Amino acid sequence: MIIKSRWKSERLLIGDLNSQEIDEVQELYKTSSDISLWGKEETEAEFIRHCFLEGDLPPNGIKKNLKYKRLKRILKVTI
Repeated sequence: MIIKSRWKSERLLIGDLNSQEIDEVQELYKTSSDISLWGKEETEAEFIRHCFLEGDLPPNGIKKNLKYKRLKRILKVTI
């Protein structure tokens, strides 16, 4: 099954990470208080850029099959 490149729910927009979003996502990664849960002791300065451009693949992984997703919350304003 192939995951769609973009979809949404009532509260979230989900889509493929694009190159214009790398810096924003890198900042979120750097501020993660639970970075140790990712198997890392500290954040890497260019981790997201590396993942996007090179891939963080398992042995024999194929980059063309790898997509990083980003989530954005939909804020509803009621007046």
